[in-house]
Amino acid sequence: MMFLEKKCPLCGSDNSKIIHSGYRPEKIDIKSMNCTSTDFGLFTNIKKCRECGMIFQSPVLTEESLIELYKNVEDQIYLEKNEERKLNFSQYVKLIKQYLSKSSHLLEIGSYTGVFLEMLNREGIGTDGLELSDWARQIAKETGAEVYGQPLSQLYEELKNKYDGVCLWDVIEHYIDPLKELSYMNKVLKENGYLFISTLDISSFTAKILGKKYPFLMLMHTVYFSKKTLKKILNKTGFKIIKIKKHNRMVSEKYLYNRINTFLGRFSFIVKMPFFLYFRIFGKKFISIGFMGLMDVVAVKK
Repeated sequence: MMFLEKKCPLCGSDNSKIIHSGYRPEKIDIKSMNCTSTDFGLFTNIKKCRECGMIFQSPVLTEESLIELYKNVEDQIYLEKNEERKLNFSQYVKLIKQYLSKSSHLLEIGSYTGVFLEMLNREGIGTDGLELSDWARQIAKETGAEVYGQPLSQLYEELKNKYDGVCLWDVIEHYIDPLKELSYMNKVLKENGYLFISTLDISSFTAKILGKKYPFLMLMHTVYFSKKTLKKILNKTGFKIIKIKKHNRMVSEKYLYNRINTFLGRFSFIVKMPFFLYFRIFGKKFISIGFMGLMDVVAVKK
């Protein structure tokens, strides 16, 4: 696998500083590219552009290397958490229904095993998917949706002006060149089409407090947007933000404790206690968490 030094993905400047030092792994376990990966803290260097404030990882794997890794991803653990996925995706269904009608056609980028495609189809909204993992794409096709297996760079001419909406849930942070990818998304959208994004917010209180221990600093996440830098890149690529809000995520007790252990180590029991009581007293399987430093964004094609 080949690593390359990277200029700022927002403004192209090479004037940046390292804010979190990491290391370059000699060998990459493909499981680190799984949606359910727990390889927190595995990254090369996290840099901040001195010109525009964009935060990104450098060096990064080449685009060809990343595509090859994603193509071979298999993630059986993901299939075991369908109930949890559906609870979270139901929030996105409600969000999209505020902007798209039943006659609409939407493209989901990073559709993985097709859970969201199936949920949106049940609401009467037409969907296509894009998924690089051969394993996940075959499962997603069982929903009956068209699921493409190539990067959007190879499809945008064919799909030009086709969609009323494009959504990417926890995907944009994986791009080496998000400026280019967003430009392609603009091209496949119809006039006044909508772009729906969920991603981490590197300017959130959680990200600032945890610093290098922020769990979403991972090898597979190459760009880290704040509200400010996300607005800049969307404006550059022909979009205007019309809604931005904190994302609440439904998580299981096991998932929550794993994350707390990662953050706090031996002091984690102090923070886990009130959650332990919540799960036992109310008999709940999941809890809605709003302090993970995530955001949901709706933008419209200008």
